Amino acid sequence: MARRASFIRYANVIYSLRSCQGPAMQASMAHFVRGNDGRSPADIPKGPLTGRNPKQETMKFFLCVLGMVLILEGMPYFAVPEKMKTWVEKILEMPEASLRAMGFVMMLAGLFLVFLGNRG
Repeated sequence: MARRASFIRYANVIYSLRSCQGPAMQASMAHFVRGNDGRSPADIPKGPLTGRNPKQETMKFFLCVLGMVLILEGMPYFAVPEKMKTWVEKILEMPEASLRAMGFVMMLAGLFLVFLGNRG
């Protein structure tokens, strides 16, 4: 039974990596799978084996992404707080139209990155 449980954990890791990575990652995972137990990736079950709730998995992923955004947003304030004060003062002096345009361009860039990440 312990062997089956470890296989289920192993198959879930492979499934999660295969579902969110491109062909290069799948090829390297194929080598990894064949190297450990001799089975091809086609033999690995295609669905989640633990019966996890997909909404919980989505929420965990969302919280992970939100955490990464907060880390990236907080780095300049931690690394160079004196520069951030001058940058904020400059932003306060900018016209609203420029701020809206900058925000729109950043949203488009983020949308493009999400598209690239989910493509494939």
